[in-house]
Amino acid sequence: MKKNIKKTLIAFILLFSVLLSACKRDTTSPDDTSTPDIDINDTAYETIERYDAVDYSSHHFAFRGDNHALRLSVPSEWSFTEQSGGYDISRDGERLGALVAGEAADADSWQILKSDTASDKDVTMQMSIEASGAEGEVRYRYYYQYKTDGKQRSATLTVPCSEVNDFTEKRLLMTAMVSPLSTDSNIGVLSHVSSPTSIAILGNSFINSSSIGSILGEMLQRNGKNCSVDAKSRGYARVSTYTSDTALMNNIRSGKYDLVFICGLYATDEVSNLDILKSACKTGGAELVIFPAHNESSGAISSAKGKYSDIVCLDWKSEIDELMSERNMSVWDFCVDDQHRHSKPLAGYVGAHMIYRAIYGTVPSASLYSSISQDYVNSMLGDYVKTGNISLLDTDIIKYFANAE
Repeated sequence: MKKNIKKTLIAFILLFSVLLSACKRDTTSPDDTSTPDIDINDTAYETIERYDAVDYSSHHFAFRGDNHALRLSVPSEWSFTEQSGGYDISRDGERLGALVAGEAADADSWQILKSDTASDKDVTMQMSIEASGAEGEVRYRYYYQYKTDGKQRSATLTVPCSEVNDFTEKRLLMTAMVSPLSTDSNIGVLSHVSSPTSIAILGNSFINSSSIGSILGEMLQRNGKNCSVDAKSRGYARVSTYTSDTALMNNIRSGKYDLVFICGLYATDEVSNLDILKSACKTGGAELVIFPAHNESSGAISSAKGKYSDIVCLDWKSEIDELMSERNMSVWDFCVDDQHRHSKPLAGYVGAHMIYRAIYGTVPSASLYSSISQDYVNSMLGDYVKTGNISLLDTDIIKYFANAE
């Protein structure tokens, strides 16, 4: 009897469930336009036919007032047309997508199907393949972030999935770079040394051949600075040449100099000798500055910069090399045609200019006459005399974001 009651009860429950299900109304209206969910595991986009770029070209984008630009390598067939907030991207006259400052305004309405990241010391890059359920579209979105002059910058590039094959995908992700628009002038980097009255420049025969001591001395005098220059030039001198000079080291320890500029990094084993000089300068209250001459070792200079990041480095050698490269100047404009390619007075002027603007936070304004002809300097160095900057990128090729500060 109990078994029959139990069977009857179970049958009744099943029947009630079926009836309830049949009576439930369908709440989805034919006019419902809500965005359907997208399966993030869907790989159907992989079958989309992709455009194969013929070649690639670089474009530079920057915020006005910044000293760095974002360099992107994109298909050469892409063109950029300025629009509010950024640039439209087109191919064969048809708009494809955009590059905008900051993040994409519509990012939240797209669902990510695949993502990847890459980075180097200057820029971080994020790539997303994403779909829009409302439009049934699939696109690539690249987000680039970098810093310039202490400011955080970012930009977003979006184009249809069909425009990006495997090679273009990797190129947009892996090859973005941040390029400086000009060299760092180091203006005021030594301004914490208040009103120096005595400067020492310690180096080899390049100090004498370049006349840097007399040029800097005249530069200081004509610009109303009460500061003397003691330029020591010793053939084949290294850092150790001066650290082993007892009389000189005693003068440094006794406070004779406010600033000591040291050359002589011809090999990495000279880097450790900076410890001795650094200690002597600290005792005498002097500021030590690494100041490589034009014939010194780039490897040793880099090693010194890495080990002594607390010591200011005014890279005289690099400044001359940049001027030769960017202004298409001859090596013989700066160097004597001899065995060692000794520096000429034009190179000495560059070094003196670097020291002056680093200490006083501005470029020298008064003309020189006795140590070197200012007219000659102006004709050779152009705007460098007034700015201390060496342009590395032609401003005509830079695409600026219109709404940037």
